[in-house]
Amino acid sequence: MKCLESSTCRLYLPRELLSEVLTRLPVKSLLRFKCVSKLWVDLINCPCFIRSHLDNSKRRGRINIKIGRGFSISNYFHTLHLDLGNGYKAEARNLTLPLDHHGLVAGTCNGLVCLLGPPHEPVVFWNPSTQQYRHGPLLESYECGFGYDQNSQDYKFVTVVTGNFHDRWQTCKIYSLKSSSWCYQHDFYNDLFLVSTLVFASSVVHWVYSNRFGDRGSIVAVDLGTNKAPRSLSFPPGPFQYRFVKNWKLDSLNDSLCALYYDYNQQVDVWMMKNADDKSWGKLFSLSASVDILSWSPGLVAYAEDGRKVLILNHGVLQWYDIEKEKVVNDVDVLGDGDGDADSDSSIHETFTFYESLVPL
Repeated sequence: MKCLESSTCRLYLPRELLSEVLTRLPVKSLLRFKCVSKLWVDLINCPCFIRSHLDNSKRRGRINIKIGRGFSISNYFHTLHLDLGNGYKAEARNLTLPLDHHGLVAGTCNGLVCLLGPPHEPVVFWNPSTQQYRHGPLLESYECGFGYDQNSQDYKFVTVVTGNFHDRWQTCKIYSLKSSSWCYQHDFYNDLFLVSTLVFASSVVHWVYSNRFGDRGSIVAVDLGTNKAPRSLSFPPGPFQYRFVKNWKLDSLNDSLCALYYDYNQQVDVWMMKNADDKSWGKLFSLSASVDILSWSPGLVAYAEDGRKVLILNHGVLQWYDIEKEKVVNDVDVLGDGDGDADSDSSIHETFTFYESLVPL
């Protein structure tokens, strides 16, 4: 047993019980509780405690959604706080970025956010919950991704640097936060063009290559835990029109890679790779043209706790899509507009999801 002391009493409490209680509390409270005693500081800073707290955050289903709401030159980070167990209302919150300007999000992972500023400025890694941040390598390209390597327990930043139109040499580089250095580089010649953002799922970063006509290409995958060259993955099987590579968009749900095919005259087909290989594609659902996909590209945000609904971004609005009923069942109401600078556009252009965490930088 461990002893917790105060000036007025002496309380004996098992460390395991104390840890079980504290891992259920929000980060803001835990940061305040560090002043209780050295024991509490050591416990809250313990890697095992941090992992347990993150696991509890994910199980509770309370997520923060970083939203892009039109062009902004401010350094505010616009977010929504949403409980997936009762996801009909979201609370708007604004956080101040650790930058002197507006930052683009390259990716989020375990509560950490990777921010991109102007070219040749350092990439910034930031924990919005603790407000810790650190600088990484200089930005060489906006084709970037961010994820976690389970094997080495290391967070890694991925970038793809492409030559000019006549020089088709490309370089894939991986930066390790643990060593604060580049840990991987692969140069390859490719006559295809990168046509999607980099998406992280299951310790692998993915993107789409296409030729200039958009009718030939593949999904490229780089495993953060190996030093192997990028490998190609097949798109989901389907009808003849699936050959138009430029109509594919990658996304992720529950750490699984998803592929969305946009047939703008009819529907959007949503597929999920279930076992981290291209033989395991399974179709989740389709959004018909009646959902107004012609003027907006829907995105995947999160699963509901019951697994029967998916939160999507459609036409600038967060909506719940019921997979069994095959239709949108309700919109998410946003309460408040946060504090600070307001955007000129109230519709939501993009989303990135992150949990509260104590993951240090």
